[in-house]
Amino acid sequence: MPRNKARKQKKFNILKPKYLTYLLFLLIISSCHKERFLQGEKDKNIRVHFQRFDQDFNSLSDAVNFNEKTTELNAEYGRFYEIFNQGIIRLGAYNSANYNDKAQHFLCDTIYKMVYDTVQLYFNDLSTEELKLTEAFRNYKLLFPERLIPAFYTHISGFNEPIVVGDSILSVSLENYLGEDHQFYKNLGTHTYILPKKNRENLPTDAMRGWLMSEFPYEDVQSTLLNNMIHEGKYLFIQSIIMPDVPPHRLIGLSQNQYMWLEKNELNLWKFTIEQQHLFSNHQLTIAKYMQDGPFFNFFGSGSSPLVGKYLGWQIVNAYMENNKDATINSLLSMKDGQKVLQISGYKP
Repeated sequence: MPRNKARKQKKFNILKPKYLTYLLFLLIISSCHKERFLQGEKDKNIRVHFQRFDQDFNSLSDAVNFNEKTTELNAEYGRFYEIFNQGIIRLGAYNSANYNDKAQHFLCDTIYKMVYDTVQLYFNDLSTEELKLTEAFRNYKLLFPERLIPAFYTHISGFNEPIVVGDSILSVSLENYLGEDHQFYKNLGTHTYILPKKNRENLPTDAMRGWLMSEFPYEDVQSTLLNNMIHEGKYLFIQSIIMPDVPPHRLIGLSQNQYMWLEKNELNLWKFTIEQQHLFSNHQLTIAKYMQDGPFFNFFGSGSSPLVGKYLGWQIVNAYMENNKDATINSLLSMKDGQKVLQISGYKP
């Protein structure tokens, strides 16, 4: 059960000029992106609503007729019920010989019950997240009118992947968003740098990113650092249009201070990448150091920010779209040659 914390007196701080400039810049960029790409009337029929699979699955624990209830769940959730049983909690097919015993054992587990009860307490209402994702998917539909809008579910995965996507399915593992101070994460030994990503405010952003990654997967036979950077930059550029009110540090998955460190050191990071001849490297360890999350950028050490490759890729794509007024989102996605994108972008940090 969450502990009640004493209410702290709200402090009102005067924003520093540098941060005011930063906020103004964000507003200008967001406005430009919206005007250029979000053309047309939004589909008001698009409304995101999370079906509470976590609750429906848990109802098996009280089912009088277990087989009948699992058949009902399969009829309602179809493909996702299969994904959940076989890919997430690994109980096997719902109609297999020993499924009932495995499911009942899972539902009676003390830790599962504790997690389930906590999730219900923290997420008795998802209307805020639904509103944010409704707006995001209306924007998404403007960019990609031919694409489908998924069905939205919630589940409990046992602290596995927070977002699960499938064919027309997007489900959120709610126990991954209980807040960075929650005891569960401390008990699990969650790395300090990951804890801020456990805050509820990240749920809509993670969900949208998960959907984009499933719809536009990375396909590159020659996986160089530059191509990885550009591909991640495409995701971030598109998401910045779809979710214009989300600050860039949250879009990329960093703290505000980490993001400002990247801004401050952008030129030095770019020079380092060029001088070390990393840009066209296909060495997986080198690529990982630039692209994967962590407490810092491994080449620079403590005090630096991770995700340097994603940040630089985002800036290159920003420059490419800014300097090519005829470019569309679809033409951007069709560009598979990272070197060509870089050349045309005119990127100069």
